[in-house]
Amino acid sequence: MTQVTVTGIPIYSAYPNHYLEFLAHLVQDQFGDRSVERLQSELAEQVGYRPGALDPEERSKVEFAGMLAIAGWFHHPRLEQLIHREWLTTGTNEFDAQLALLARLPFLHTSRTIDIAGAGVCRLASYLAMSTSAEHIRCTDLSLVALYFGRLLMEGRGDALPGRLRKPRILLEFGPDGRLEASAGHRVYHRHAGGDARISYAATDLYHAASASDAHLLCLFYVLDAPSRFDTMLIRVCQRLKRGQRILLLTAISDHARDPRAIMETLACERMEVDRATFERLPYSLSRCDFAHETTTSNVLVVEATRTAGEPKKVLRVFPTCRIEHMLRVAMHPLVPGQRYFPFEHPKRIAAGLKQAFRSQEYCEFAHRLSDALGVAEAELVTAYLCAREFMVLTYLPDNYTTRSDLGSRTR
Repeated sequence: MTQVTVTGIPIYSAYPNHYLEFLAHLVQDQFGDRSVERLQSELAEQVGYRPGALDPEERSKVEFAGMLAIAGWFHHPRLEQLIHREWLTTGTNEFDAQLALLARLPFLHTSRTIDIAGAGVCRLASYLAMSTSAEHIRCTDLSLVALYFGRLLMEGRGDALPGRLRKPRILLEFGPDGRLEASAGHRVYHRHAGGDARISYAATDLYHAASASDAHLLCLFYVLDAPSRFDTMLIRVCQRLKRGQRILLLTAISDHARDPRAIMETLACERMEVDRATFERLPYSLSRCDFAHETTTSNVLVVEATRTAGEPKKVLRVFPTCRIEHMLRVAMHPLVPGQRYFPFEHPKRIAAGLKQAFRSQEYCEFAHRLSDALGVAEAELVTAYLCAREFMVLTYLPDNYTTRSDLGSRTR
């Protein structure tokens, strides 16, 4: 795992060139040179050249939804929505509406060191720094761009955000005559007492070994909402926890993708002792249309749990998805200049190793076979990459998953 630093934020990545080059192109494509000049300059220095905006042909090759697993949230509409949701002082601030809940969560107020996984634009860190006696608060997120903007807001430098993130906020409503009307509201952001030495930042991939945390508490603050398979991410997180470490999990629940029964069963299988679990009705908006309403609420599962000793209670299963064959077929195709779709050398050797490994649906046997074929270090990197891109699934709930892949037998 290689570490590089951009704008003072360390990046822990198994394939830093892949991450940095792809991110450099996307930042240029989304924000342009002048809006984030320092970020642009340092990314250009790291990759060795200054990338231009993607041309239409290059942009057509980019699977933007899938690339969220590579570079995190980087495009300005989503970052704008996150900033609105957490930092605005005008109108409805959805983070402020959760303060009553946060104040009564004992894990937040009794932990000396706290890691926030999926910290995004860092408002939770601001709350913890001002409301708890935590000795260290670490903001981690796959998106270097989100952390960079969050740090600007933490330092009270909202005026340094790109102009497109500072335009008036548009609210929509139906007038008395039934016509849809739009109104603009100026953006004013909360101010944090900047320069807090207790807060640090790091860009990490939650699926990789570098995401392992020594903090007393790991906050999964709506981070399970991002993948379509919550269980793979939750299992990868729990695999790296030590006895006595604690997690605080908040996630908007939904059928199938985040069924609360499946979440609780997965935690139990990973030897997580649940100290407290509740359902809450909380504001939750992550689309432009939602921000047209004063209140948009969702059922949210809140869990505090502690890692205990012992082996998992069920056999952990691994399944390739139907997308994995396509990924390996186009592994060497460029996405943007100089950038491959698959960030590893010798894809044919990896494909052969995976074909052998997927002969077993038990994760322990899969990991053993893949390590024999590729070596322990590369097998871990390939596994993390495939999990992050949802080319493979880890689950204790095999009856809830069906796939077909020529790399493995037909599974259910």
